Amino acid sequence: MATTTFDRDTGRQDHSGGAVVGTAAAGIFMVLVGLLHVFQGLVALFNDEFYVYGEEYIFTFDMTGWGLTHLIAGVVLAVTGFALIQGALWAHTLAVVLAGLSIVVSFLWMPFYPLWNIVVIAFDAFVIWAVTTRRRELTRS
Repeated sequence: MATTTFDRDTGRQDHSGGAVVGTAAAGIFMVLVGLLHVFQGLVALFNDEFYVYGEEYIFTFDMTGWGLTHLIAGVVLAVTGFALIQGALWAHTLAVVLAGLSIVVSFLWMPFYPLWNIVVIAFDAFVIWAVTTRRRELTRS
């Protein structure tokens, strides 16, 4: 169980090692997911023929649109991941929201590059788990 102590004289709050390590790991994974999205976006923008998909896929979008979506999402995810590593409180909530949106985008992008997207979805699930469980430990005491 995590322990959080608060020193009334200094106003300093010390968090457990588990909460700090879990949040830092979530930030690192979030930066990694952001970089994976950026790579997917750049490939989609610069080489339209790289991704192959069947004509029967229900969600048909332009590769340029997908590339820009992945590029923008990747940059926002990476910046939020860096803020999470730095300990910004706003980044905890935004990390959960963005990781959820990343899961949706990766699911829609699944026919284009399935293995890559399974890895991204797994990393996003870890980020959501790590941020929400560690946040509870920080607020419990």
